[in-house]
This record gives sequence, C-alpha cells and structure tokens, in this order.
Amino acid sequence: GVDKLLLRARRKIRDEKILLEEPDTAVRVSRLPIVHKIIYLIFNEGYKSSWGKELMREELCEEALLMNRTLLNSGMGNTETAALNALMLFNAARLKARFGPAGELLDLEEQNRSLWNPGLIRLAFEFLMQSRGERISSYHYEASIACLHCSAKSFESTNWKAITDLYRKLLKLGPNPFVELNYAIALFYSGEKQEAFEIVNDLQRNTFLNQYYLLNATLGKMYFLEGEHQRARDYYMKTLAQTNFQMEKDYIKKMIGRIDSIQ
Repeated sequence: GVDKLLLRARRKIRDEKILLEEPDTAVRVSRLPIVHKIIYLIFNEGYKSSWGKELMREELCEEALLMNRTLLNSGMGNTETAALNALMLFNAARLKARFGPAGELLDLEEQNRSLWNPGLIRLAFEFLMQSRGERISSYHYEASIACLHCSAKSFESTNWKAITDLYRKLLKLGPNPFVELNYAIALFYSGEKQEAFEIVNDLQRNTFLNQYYLLNATLGKMYFLEGEHQRARDYYMKTLAQTNFQMEKDYIKKMIGRIDSIQ
C-alpha cells in the first residue's frame, strides 16, 4: 500500500544516510507535476482505499495535505499546487459526514451537511482563489467541482449544470473513464438522463470497468431513481461481488432492501 511505500522510503533515506540535495529551479519545475500526482494519489487512497479493511484512511489524507503545504511554504509550489490544496481541503471538509451514526456509508444526498467543516471550506476557497493564473489544470477543474458541492445548501440545490460543464472541460484535457462516469452522474442530475445512461452503458462495455463496483452501483441508483426497480436490483446484486469492503456491501444491501420494500 501507499503507507508501506512511504515507510520504506523513509527507512532507505535514514539507513543509507542519503543526502537530500535541493535540485536547481529548472529541475524542480520539471518534477513538480509528478510530485503533484503522487500527492493526489496518496490523498485519494486515504479518501477511498483500494485495499485493506478500512474504507477511509484519514492519516493518508493528512499526509498528502502536509506534503502539499510543505511545497507551498517552501516556495517551490505554483498555481497547480494551490489548486490541488484547494481540492484536498474541500474533500477533507466533508470526511466526517461520509458515515452515519452507526458507521454506515452515506450517499452525498444523505449526508448531514452541518457536519461539513466550514473552516476547511473557507480555507479551500482561499487556495482556489490563489490558484488563478494562465494555466488551468485538472486540479483547478476538480477543485471547482468540489467547491460547487461544498457551496450548495442541499443536494437538490446543487448547480449540476455548472458541474457538468466543468466535467466536460476536464475530459477535454484527456480521456478518463472515471471522470466520464462522474460526468454521466452530473448529467443525470442536471436532467440530461438519456445522455447519462448512454455514457454509463457505453462504459459498461469495457470488460475492466464492468467489474468496477461504482459503475454498476451508479446504474443501480439511476434505475432506482427512474422507478425501474428490478433493473436497479439486478445491478445492485452484481455489485455485491465487486467490493471487499463491508461498508459498501452493507450500503448495497440497504439499497436492495429499499427496493424489496417497494416491490
């Protein structure tokens, strides 16, 4: 896992007494995108673990934020570093609300928004303002999307049209099936349901993605909201075998139970 890699790197530096010399400006600038990507991946692994027993690893989120803040404080960061910081802070502000009183996983629309951290949201917004510049990176778009979610007083009042436009711009930077899935979800909630279904069904034709828990869970939710309960149930049943996390299994079982109570 990411935490083991970090531990091994620290030990190697200590045991082999490696001297960390600061590279010159040109080298630092060329390496910065790679550093950003590593920090981004560490945060995402903490926000939604890909292995192990814990679905969320707050210590990894904190580690990523600390590393990125060090970049900013050292003067080695740039507008992308600030945008990445904004993105992580917007997401960190909502960590506590992702789970219910019994530790159950909650959808965005089920979350108690009063549990979102207003201080972190304000700080994130400040970094988003600091990130303004000529170059707009994927971190700028993702941070702007997270900002719109954090600014919405309710799930229903979310500006899904603006979020859809930002995802469209994000996809122009480079094809990404996971971004495309989120784009489809935004389209669905903005009222462009037919296009949303077309995108998700197209993604499902990919053998790898067809085994992806969130893809089939998304189809389950979309069909459930459209009143096609049997199709929704079929997709939810499919997802049960696609996740090893008990919290996600419990969430799916809750959704299946909700469908069964209607039918």
